[in-house]
Amino acid sequence: MYTIQNEFLKVNFQAKGAELTSIVNLKDQTEYLWQADPNHWGKHAPILFPIVGGLKNGQYQLKGQTYELSRHGFARDLPFDLFEQTATSITFVLKSDENTFERYPFEFALYVKYTLHENQLVVNYRVYNLSDDTIYYGIGGHPAFNVPLVPDLEFTDYQLSFTQGKVERLIPLEDNLLNLEKAVENPEVSQIPLTHELFKGDALVYTTTTDPIEIVLSSTKDSHKITVNYQDLPFVGIWSTYPVASPFVCIEPWASVADITTTSGDLTEKYGIESLSIGDQKEYQYMIRFE
Repeated sequence: MYTIQNEFLKVNFQAKGAELTSIVNLKDQTEYLWQADPNHWGKHAPILFPIVGGLKNGQYQLKGQTYELSRHGFARDLPFDLFEQTATSITFVLKSDENTFERYPFEFALYVKYTLHENQLVVNYRVYNLSDDTIYYGIGGHPAFNVPLVPDLEFTDYQLSFTQGKVERLIPLEDNLLNLEKAVENPEVSQIPLTHELFKGDALVYTTTTDPIEIVLSSTKDSHKITVNYQDLPFVGIWSTYPVASPFVCIEPWASVADITTTSGDLTEKYGIESLSIGDQKEYQYMIRFE
């Protein structure tokens, strides 16, 4: 286990998946992060790479070959190496190897950095193309937060609010694939009361503008709240389990998404796919503020 800490927060990580495992408010010992109860969902905050969501039939095509890749990719299940650490920041790295080539035929390096700034955790992903060709990939976060955040409250005492930025569309999932034909334009997101039935159709997948986006998890019955901020990420997913009623909700900033129902299966044509030319790199960032 790895730890970073300041006067406001103590944050723990594990090498597997470079995954967050705990975020504790040092003033009152509130645990903000879901603790991966396997009876509900056995993860805390996986990193999604080299795809986000699912592929049609669990596979994709590239240059005439077919590859199989499980939902959300393999990074969340692989050990990352520690790259560097200070009292308030930590960086992990995952590099391609023979194991990843079987499922994803590109050379890459993925650096994940977490930094504490007062009561805020900044999450940075940096993808490097080490191949001799353009690489295609998806990347995103999947942090799960405890709901309720304090005893004696219920899941339904909380709400989500998009308090900054523009949400363009809500795209429904059908059998893990996005149906663009049924997308809802300009959905109402200023206040979304949390219910377990909200996730009956799986995650809520929104497209957002490149303006700064702010999403707040809060309750009128408690002063604790969580605010997720990001910019230049075109998608966000909101998810919890159904029909099992689990005491958490995920707020997931993404650079890419699951396959659409009409996908060709060619990775280079995938909806929302990211790409990097030879030798290039790209950085992604989101921030979480805890109160």
